[in-house]
Amino acid sequence: MIFRYITMALLMPCAWPVASATAQACLTLTDAVRLSETIDPSIGEADARVAGAKARLIGVKSEWRPQISGFAQTNDGPNGIGDGRTNNQLGITVSQRLFDFGRGRLEQRSAEARVSVADFGLESARNDVATVTAQTYLDALKAEERVRAARARKAYLADLVAGLETRLTAKDITAAEKARIEAEFALAGSDLIEEELALAAAQSDLFILTSSEQAACESLAQVDDFFARHLPETLVGIIDLATVQHPQILAAEAERTALQAELRAVGRNRAPTVDVQGVAAVANEDFSDQFEVESRIGINVSAPIYGFGRYSSEKQEAAADLQAAELNLARLHRDLEKRITLTWQRAIAYEALALSQVSARESLKTEAAALLREFENGLRPYQDVLQAEAGVQHAILQEIEARYLGREQTLQLVSLVDALSS
Repeated sequence: MIFRYITMALLMPCAWPVASATAQACLTLTDAVRLSETIDPSIGEADARVAGAKARLIGVKSEWRPQISGFAQTNDGPNGIGDGRTNNQLGITVSQRLFDFGRGRLEQRSAEARVSVADFGLESARNDVATVTAQTYLDALKAEERVRAARARKAYLADLVAGLETRLTAKDITAAEKARIEAEFALAGSDLIEEELALAAAQSDLFILTSSEQAACESLAQVDDFFARHLPETLVGIIDLATVQHPQILAAEAERTALQAELRAVGRNRAPTVDVQGVAAVANEDFSDQFEVESRIGINVSAPIYGFGRYSSEKQEAAADLQAAELNLARLHRDLEKRITLTWQRAIAYEALALSQVSARESLKTEAAALLREFENGLRPYQDVLQAEAGVQHAILQEIEARYLGREQTLQLVSLVDALSS
């Protein structure tokens, strides 16, 4: 399967895991993802949106609970209670909605769907953070492999440089070849500095994301095992899983549900609303010493009659929003399937490329060894050996690059099925 990109042939010296990391200084991929999720501000931002959506839902539900308000009035005019026509009043009003032809229920359903949208937005933020962290983790592992390859190259050339004078005296090499080897050694030192700088940058990025000073230390085999545990083995299986797990798809579906409820609720905007209302007050006439406790209870029925196009325009707007949401959901499904398919194909291609680079590396090693023997027998100039060894180094770096490009594609697949976040 595709996350087993590299066979045992790839576990050669250039692909050794980081054996120097101790148990106390080891940051696994799982731990890195978990730590990054605890400190990334984008997750806190998404969590705040969830809190806002839940607060709105509470507000919508409260409309179907008793509403209590107080009032105080002082006026001059005919007596009345609760209508502003008594001289002095102090009291409370209690109302309870009885029936609204389902509009409140639909508004609540829409608010509940908005909470789901926010929840899936939070999951999407977690997945994005986990993907960036995992990519940075892979970058650190790749940089470490390239550093090891550069160190091996420099060490090999250092041994050659140490014996150059002896070889030149023995006329095994020419002065030009001696200068070329010294130049190659200097270039190897420069390459090592660049690779160490890239490693330091990757480790710094990982520290920023996790706030952990521990080094990435899992081998690629362990990373492959992590990927394999979270991915189906077939392209169809990955697409099916992503369709039911990808947070953007789920958020779009929840948004559609919310808009469907809103459209139906808007359709009931002109339906009557029935409330029961009770009023109790202490009333005083003309600032006298006499106070009376009065109360009333009744049923209010209200319904809009005509809004000069307001209600029809609200319904048209809600219908347009719903249509846009349905089209967006269809686009997300199409784009997700396309992205997964292309990523799958690239992963397979990089797997094949990595295997071919292994073959090329071994062939170049064989060629370099043969050329060295021919040089020792006086059949070849040392220039040919240097060129072959440079080709081996290039093949090693190309192999490392191909292997990690394959892992990056697999990482994207794991991200698309939302299997990275904790």
